[in-house]
Amino acid sequence: MGWITSFFGMLLNYIFELVVWVMPTPVATLGISIIVFTIITRLLMTPLQVMQQKTSKGMAAIQPEMQKLQDKYKNKKDAESQAQFSAEMQKLYKKHNINPLAGCLPLLIQLPLIMALFGVLRDASSYIMKLKEVYIGLADNIMNSVANYQEILQPFVDIHGMNGKIKFDLTQVTASNGTLGVKELLSKLTSLQWTELMAQIPADASAGIQTLLEQKRNFEWFGVNLVDTPAQLVSSGMWIALIVPLLVWGSTIIYSKYAMAQNQMNQPKTAESEQQEKTMGVMNMVLPLMTAFFSYTMPCGLALYWIVGNVIMLIQQVIVTRMIEPKSTVANN
Repeated sequence: MGWITSFFGMLLNYIFELVVWVMPTPVATLGISIIVFTIITRLLMTPLQVMQQKTSKGMAAIQPEMQKLQDKYKNKKDAESQAQFSAEMQKLYKKHNINPLAGCLPLLIQLPLIMALFGVLRDASSYIMKLKEVYIGLADNIMNSVANYQEILQPFVDIHGMNGKIKFDLTQVTASNGTLGVKELLSKLTSLQWTELMAQIPADASAGIQTLLEQKRNFEWFGVNLVDTPAQLVSSGMWIALIVPLLVWGSTIIYSKYAMAQNQMNQPKTAESEQQEKTMGVMNMVLPLMTAFFSYTMPCGLALYWIVGNVIMLIQQVIVTRMIEPKSTVANN
C-alpha cells in the first residue's frame, strides 16, 4: 500500500502547489486542496462505481429467472442437484453477460485506496512540500532559540507518543531511521496545544516562530488547524465545530438512501427482498451515525474529505444511473 499512499501524497502536493499559485493570498489553502484532491480521487474511482451500478442493474433484471431456478432446486440438496443448480446459474450469468463478483470488486479495491488517502491526509505535512518547509522552519527556530525546548516539548511527546508506540527524538529536526523528530511532533499539535506551547516560549525567541505560525494558519482552513478534531474544538469552546459531524451524518444518510433506492428500484417484491430492504434500512440508519461519531473524534481534514466525498459520490450516482437506465430499459424490452 506504500506506493498508493506515495502516489496520492504526490497528487495532493501538486494540487497544493497549484492552489498556492492561483491564489495571490494564501487562505484556507490546505482545505481547498483537500476538496480538489477529493474531487479528483473520486473521479478516478468512477469506473468502479459504473461497474458496481451495472452489476446491480443486471442482477435486478435477471431476478425473476434466478427465482425460478431457486424454486426448481429448492428441495434438492444432494451434491449432483447442487452442481446442476450452480451450472445453470453460471449459464444465466453468461447469457446476460453478468459477473456477480463485479459488484464486490469496487468495494475491495476502494478499501485500500481509502486507507491510503486517509494516511496522506493524516500526515499532510510529510507530503506537501510547502507545509513541510514551514514545520521544519518552526522546528529549527524552536531548537535554536529556546534553551529548554526539550523540557517544554516532552509533555507533548507523552501525549502523541501513544504510550511509547511512536518514537520521538527531540535532538533531530525531522524523521530518521524510523524515529520522528521535532518537525513531526509539531505537525501533530492541535490549536490548543500550540497555544500552550507558545505560552512557554520566551518573548525574545517567539518573533520568528510567530511569523511561521502565521504562514501555517494561512495554509489551514480559515484559521482552523485541520489536525484538530471537532471534539477538541468543542472542548475549547468552539461549539460551531458540531456542524462537522452533523454534515458527515447528513451527507452519508442522503447518499446511502439514494443508493439503496436505486438498487431496489428494479427488484421484484418477494419475502426475501423485503427482508433485505429492512436489513439495509437498519444499516442505512446505523452507518451514518457511526461515521458521524468517528468524524467527531477524527481530524477535521479527514471529515472534510468524507463530506466532499459523499457529495461527489451522490452526483456520480445520479449521473451513472441516468447513463445506465436507458440501456437497461432497452435491454429489458
